[in-house]
Amino acid sequence: MRAKTSAPPQGGKQQIVDELEMALHPRAQVKLLRYLEDQAKAKSLTVIFSTHSVTLLKSIDRRRIIYLEKQDDGEIKPIVGCFPTYAIGNIASYEETLPDIMLYVEDVFARDILTAFFEKFANELFPDPTARPTTKIVPVGPFDAVVAFLERNGSVLPDHVIQKAVLDNDVATDTLARWKQSNNHARLSKFERLKNDIKYLPFTPEVGLMDHVAGNVGIFETKLRQRCGDNQIRINEIVRQYDTTAHGSQQRAAAKRITDELIEHVMHRTQRPAETVREQLCGVFAQAAWDRYRDQFMELLAPMVR
Repeated sequence: MRAKTSAPPQGGKQQIVDELEMALHPRAQVKLLRYLEDQAKAKSLTVIFSTHSVTLLKSIDRRRIIYLEKQDDGEIKPIVGCFPTYAIGNIASYEETLPDIMLYVEDVFARDILTAFFEKFANELFPDPTARPTTKIVPVGPFDAVVAFLERNGSVLPDHVIQKAVLDNDVATDTLARWKQSNNHARLSKFERLKNDIKYLPFTPEVGLMDHVAGNVGIFETKLRQRCGDNQIRINEIVRQYDTTAHGSQQRAAAKRITDELIEHVMHRTQRPAETVREQLCGVFAQAAWDRYRDQFMELLAPMVR
């Protein structure tokens, strides 16, 4: 493993250090790294060092990491700017590994929706799987519990782990708007304080799904059959119950009820557990609706991986 503390300077000097962390306490390793970064900048140096230190990999700008990976044919391939977890996963014990990105959501359906759309996002931005960030999406509970969890957990994980709350769209369009209208400054203050770490899906998960399915029921049914390997799946009768004219809380309640019926139907047809069916349903939705929501998910996710 190698890392650089600065970009190559024009006409500058290079210093190479082997096993920078040898005999140093982890806190001392970080202090030495920061000292070398300061010196490299002040003296126009490029410092290249090899390391197997998880501490250093978690502390340095990922764009400076060069992971040397041995290929099956014996060739050594440099992976420049890889995310820390890719390198750590090859040198660290299980207990030392952490994801690059932690996203906190409201429930398991929001988790599965975001997972499916994140996969589309990652496939587009990171066609090389070695360059992908490791992401964990965790359902926490109601939106206020998600925000409270983010605030409490923000200082628990290392700085290199990006932590964001990703809330359903109705929190922004309905709840926050209502708080602002009623001048509920006490509740708004926490959102304002954490605004850089609170993001929103472009839709409320079940509503986004049902609005798409209701407008494309034949195509969606075909894709769902293909995904599940069962040509007896029939969703038209279920989807017809969805009231496309409803708004607000009535719309959300209707969408959740019909989504639950869809899941129950596919579970019965395929004899698969609810978790598998949810993943398949969300996967078909993300595949079909990616072009429609691409720009919004790019705006949501791309800043996390820069």
